[in-house]
Amino acid sequence: MSGLSRFERPVVVQVSARSSERIVVDVNDAAAILLRGLQRQTLKRKVAMDADSDEAAPLFRHDCAPWG
Repeated sequence: MSGLSRFERPVVVQVSARSSERIVVDVNDAAAILLRGLQRQTLKRKVAMDADSDEAAPLFRHDCAPWG
């Protein structure tokens, strides 16, 4: 990461359709939620771990619908 630890705007993190939504403003909090929730889903876990790269940036867009 480039030293930023907060999102520009609060984002909603929801690991699955059945999990509760969490509103976070800190990148580390979002990463911890995603990594804890995606323990067995290796591809999704890798995407969460690589979230600071340009490829995964759409996961953290505040204006995206979380499931479609």
